[in-house]
Amino acid sequence: LMYFVISVFEIPYLIMYIFVIITVWRASEMFKELAQLEEVEDKKYLIRGISFALCVDIPYITCYALLVITRWYRSELYEDMKNLTSLEKQRVVFWYFGKLVLDFPYLLLILLLSATWRNVPFYKEFKSCPDNIRKKKLVKLYIKKVLLDIPAVIGYVIVRCGVWNFNEMKHEMQGKNDLDKHYTIFKHSLLTLMNTHYYLMIIFVSLSVFRCLNLWKSLRSDIETELKKKEVFEQFLCVLFDIPAILSSIVVVLLVWHAKQFISDIKKRRKSEMHFVCFHYLLKSIIDIPYILCSLVVILTLWRTKSLWNDLKKSSNDSEKKIAALSNFLILFLDVPALIFGGLVLLSIWK
Repeated sequence: LMYFVISVFEIPYLIMYIFVIITVWRASEMFKELAQLEEVEDKKYLIRGISFALCVDIPYITCYALLVITRWYRSELYEDMKNLTSLEKQRVVFWYFGKLVLDFPYLLLILLLSATWRNVPFYKEFKSCPDNIRKKKLVKLYIKKVLLDIPAVIGYVIVRCGVWNFNEMKHEMQGKNDLDKHYTIFKHSLLTLMNTHYYLMIIFVSLSVFRCLNLWKSLRSDIETELKKKEVFEQFLCVLFDIPAILSSIVVVLLVWHAKQFISDIKKRRKSEMHFVCFHYLLKSIIDIPYILCSLVVILTLWRTKSLWNDLKKSSNDSEKKIAALSNFLILFLDVPALIFGGLVLLSIWK
């Protein structure tokens, strides 16, 4: 009866014994150690300890698997688990798993990097990192690169469309790392945006058709940026003054008065000076309108047209032309009474 009562109290140990055998995981270890023990209490203590260790094994294996899969603390874990007992190994695994939980933000960032265009170079560098500190630095670096990539692409497109800062930007980007390239792109995109008024001038000049070819030749050349800006501004001013300059030249040519001098002078000037020449001769023509009207009146009378033409051909400057026009005009006032008296003389037959 006494042994029966004792056996009843030992049923929990029997259940733990069967549980260890069924799980297999620690059965061989239990058999070996039980064979070396003689005391019942020692055996109970062993079964109780192995059962507890077996219960701990499930989270232990899970944590160990996660540490190996994430590769986050794998090298440090392998190093610290050498020559340790099973319980010590479990303690080390749980310790590193706790650190892994604290580093969860980094794991989340790694997961995000896996879905980006920088995943291949990231994993290549990640595998070669010797310790966890460098891994964290690498994650921060690549997150910064990814965050800067999209605005950098937009900035690159802006600079590429901006014509004159692109070659300079490419030259500065040579030999730089990714982050420095980003900063170079941002700098030149900002400079490009600051030059927006020049791009509006380019669009305006391009609409004029006849000046856009010269402008694009200048922009495609390898001259400095400041010279390109100067060329754009000059072409913009030229387009602004082209229509009034064309109208001025038409007026000057139609008035004839300064036409010959105007044509010869404009052939000698640069394209940027032609507007000034047109406006200059238009002003001179406006000032000389009284003399032009005098010449027109003389031409309409017909009989002094030849005399006026000969006087104008002999004139070497504007003053002589004015004198010729005014003198022939004034002579007209003498011509009228002279014609009257001449007619009377003819009618009298006497003289």
